[in-house]
Amino acid sequence: MSLPKSRSFFLYLNIALFIFFLPSLVQAEYWLSDSLYVENNQQFLLNQQTNDTHWQLLPELNFTQILSHSEISLGAKLNLEEDASDGIINNLNIRFAPLSRLVTILGRQKISYKQNDLFRTSLSKNDDKVDGFNYSQGLRIIHRLGYIEQSVFLNQYAHSTASTHYQLKVGIPGYKVGPLVIALEYPSESNRILRGMLGSALQFPLRIVPGDWQWAFQYATEFNQPQTNQRAWQTSISWLGFIPQHKIGVLFSHNDEAWTYSDDFNPGQDQIDLRYQWDINQQASLEFSLNQIIPKQTSNDKKIETLSFKFAFSFSF
Repeated sequence: MSLPKSRSFFLYLNIALFIFFLPSLVQAEYWLSDSLYVENNQQFLLNQQTNDTHWQLLPELNFTQILSHSEISLGAKLNLEEDASDGIINNLNIRFAPLSRLVTILGRQKISYKQNDLFRTSLSKNDDKVDGFNYSQGLRIIHRLGYIEQSVFLNQYAHSTASTHYQLKVGIPGYKVGPLVIALEYPSESNRILRGMLGSALQFPLRIVPGDWQWAFQYATEFNQPQTNQRAWQTSISWLGFIPQHKIGVLFSHNDEAWTYSDDFNPGQDQIDLRYQWDINQQASLEFSLNQIIPKQTSNDKKIETLSFKFAFSFSF
């Protein structure tokens, strides 16, 4: 299958830049001046499932212009695949911070509740989905006071519906705990489903062996839908730094049949994910994962388990 010329050029350009920049240590953020800098990140994914091999390239570029008590952000993300490609402007906003504890962001921006662990997955709205469901425009107000951070996001979708999102983060002093995250989402007037999510992480030294131990979890549910009462959860156990810059972990997750609010997990599935990560340096990392998906069997469907192997390489310059 032949690629369009523009897409082929972009792909070859990324490969050439990767080969040229990988041997040298470079910074992910490059300052053009005292108030303007650019950040570039690239991710290459290779997924092997049965007899099917699928690749994906995810370039992301962000510009930030710092002003007096504010800054303007512009970012774009592309999704290049074998049979399809798309792109989106995921950041186009202005951020006001007249006070250190109060931040206001107006414009197009991300909503992210990713779990703070090796897997970085979310049961609801994370920043990988390339459409208006996660990249949306609105007003976000963030207030920080000590170990407590609260944010309210008023979102206006392109099809004229609105939604409200509230997030509470509580950082607990200690070795490495949290933050404890509570998120509430009220999508729109036409979809009156109030969703809630609770998540946190705990990290502590193993003492008898090198490295740290980390346990993380997320639990999400619908509050005002007694007929369906959809739920989802994920929990992970990771061993961090058993060799310096090396991590390994296992993730267990479950999603009810109508839990369609995440692009990391599909509805009606249980999942086991074994993952290894090597942080080569601050600009590059390698990742291998073995993933088993166990669909929930219904009266009309046959239960088919799938096993896939994924390789990911991320780098910045």
